[in-house]
Amino acid sequence: MRLRKKKEKLLHIFDLDDVISLGGKPSEKKLDYETRLYDWMQDLVDKGCILIVVSHNLRPLDVLRGLSRDFISLFAEVYSPVMINMDQYYRMNREILKTPNIYRYWEGNYYIQSPKELTIKNILKTYNIKASQAIFYDDFDFNVNAVKKIKGITTVLVDSLVGIDIS
Repeated sequence: MRLRKKKEKLLHIFDLDDVISLGGKPSEKKLDYETRLYDWMQDLVDKGCILIVVSHNLRPLDVLRGLSRDFISLFAEVYSPVMINMDQYYRMNREILKTPNIYRYWEGNYYIQSPKELTIKNILKTYNIKASQAIFYDDFDFNVNAVKKIKGITTVLVDSLVGIDIS
């Protein structure tokens, strides 16, 4: 999807994997994308926009550090699943069984991940920003469709092979 040149949105919310960080091996194409993306995002920040990452990646800061530019400095916040201990997991077990997609188990640890639409509603409230002033970028149509239910927000389904169309 190509972005229209309208008045800039105040809040830009990005998924991480296959949106900011393209998968696969390092290549000239990935390096070119990261350079163009970084410059575009820096321009947004310079215009006063707020940039936030909302990812289900368990180590988003490691991914951001692995990119060719200092992307971490561009983001006001990075949201990712929260590690909980086994006692917390067992106390929440009934709730987790009702909504199994809110938790993950990885390398011997349990994580709680909030559905992206709930996280974004919380961000809008925290920053006191109207949904119409926000745009959300994700490569997974399930997340885009869920966030579309927030009345007024703009969503962009990103091609996971090419990233955000910033041309």
